[in-house]
Parts: sequence; structure tokens; C-alpha cells
Amino acid sequence: MTAETIALDDLAAAVEIVIDRWGIPHIRAANLRDLFLAQGFHAARDRLWQLDLWRKRGLGLLAADFGPGFLAQDRASRQFLYRGDIDAAWKVYADDARDIAAAFVAGLN
Repeated sequence: MTAETIALDDLAAAVEIVIDRWGIPHIRAANLRDLFLAQGFHAARDRLWQLDLWRKRGLGLLAADFGPGFLAQDRASRQFLYRGDIDAAWKVYADDARDIAAAFVAGLN
């Protein structure tokens, strides 16, 4: 196993990510925000290209990168973009869901 130390400014305490012999990451953190921030960091580190592809697919932006063959898919994706009240949407989830999502995205970024 190779050890590596990376400093992330947004962490409140030390976080440990151990990747087992099957490639599965195990994250240990002192608090939930640090846990999800580390999860986002690890996801971006491991799968940034895939995450960006999914983002572009969801926003209907594939044709810009992959050509006009994706225009029909982009048009369909744009019809499904959420246009409702995002604050009301967050209320149907757990009380800490928005904070968890924000921490994960901070880790991605």
C-alpha cells in the first residue's frame, strides 16, 4: 500500500481514505461534512471525466464536445431540466441533505 498525504483547506479535522485490495475506498472522518467533502474529493480524483460527462449529458451539452450526432439527445435532456422551486425540493429530503450535497460538491471542486 502506498501512503499519500494531501492537504485540503476546507477540512475541519484529519480524514483518512484507505483503498483496500479490491479498490474500494473506506473513508474515516471526525464529522459528516469532512466525510462527504472527502468523498467528493475522492470521486473527482478517481472519476472526474465520468462526472463531467454525466453533467454535460444532464444539461444537454454533449453535442458541443462530441458533434451533431448528439443534438437530439441534448434537446431531450434540456426538456427534462428541473425548473421548479429548488428550496421546496430540498424539503422532501433529510434535514441535512443539502449540507451533505454541498460538502460533496465542495470536495469535487
